[in-house]
Amino acid sequence: MDIKNFKCNGIGHNSPADNVKPFIQTAISLYRMRNSSKDIIEKLVQNNPIDDYHPGSRFSDDSKITTRICSGLVELALSMSNSNNTIEENIESFVYSLTASELDQIILEGMRDCACADHWYTFEKEWD
Repeated sequence: MDIKNFKCNGIGHNSPADNVKPFIQTAISLYRMRNSSKDIIEKLVQNNPIDDYHPGSRFSDDSKITTRICSGLVELALSMSNSNNTIEENIESFVYSLTASELDQIILEGMRDCACADHWYTFEKEWD
């Protein structure tokens, strides 16, 4: 599995990532201790200025971000699974081998997905 291919895209089947959920959620909490919401949104805009972001309920909930990240991990494992290991084993191996910087990238991607959804459901749906 390669971090370059990691993407969050909403909520999907994420139970194969259940074993890493506590680790991911703790990492998110620690990430928030190091970065303010304003700083995180600024990073998101710098990384992808095309999307719109809103620090709403999804973005503010570590559990919801964890769910989105775990869904992305399952999708990545399914798309790249070519070993004799189970999807669960591939996910665990991948997550526990990440550097601190790579873990931050995954967390930021989960926050991006949530902040985009918060923008959509807070502002854009009003105009439908």
